[in-house]
Amino acid sequence: MNKIILLRHGETRDTVLNIISGHRDVPLTEHGLFQAYNVSQQLIKFGIKNIVSSDLIRAKRTAEIVAESIGLLPLKIDTRFRERKWGDLEGSFKYCGCSPEDLEKPIGGESLIEFQTRVLTAFEELQNLTLVVTHAGPIRCILNANSFPKVTLNPCEYICIEK
Repeated sequence: MNKIILLRHGETRDTVLNIISGHRDVPLTEHGLFQAYNVSQQLIKFGIKNIVSSDLIRAKRTAEIVAESIGLLPLKIDTRFRERKWGDLEGSFKYCGCSPEDLEKPIGGESLIEFQTRVLTAFEELQNLTLVVTHAGPIRCILNANSFPKVTLNPCEYICIEK
């Protein structure tokens, strides 16, 4: 069994305002930077051997802070761990009572099947003791595919799973 740690990126303006970020490259807030440093101290206990991150700046910067703190540079960037592409919905407020995951394929975005295939293919390639710094959507996708109960991770929260 391989132990994989999934970490959601730190806080952004979009997470505070409940805005769909998708592939928009929004930076961490000052609080998000602080969260990344704090979580890095918690992650030391896992003996992480590899760090893989989405290329979007909110995840990449979180990963850089963690990697620097635990002495594991360079990190690997993998675009397959990006958030789902929401197309025309990006930059808009999330719907009340309707999760964007319920939408099959938003205009200009990627379908749920395309998203799941991308993320799960990348997940299957991971080695033991890998930290993946990514987004809420890919984490939900991975957990769902591995029969975890529905979990919502706040910014800079993590979950450890075995595959």
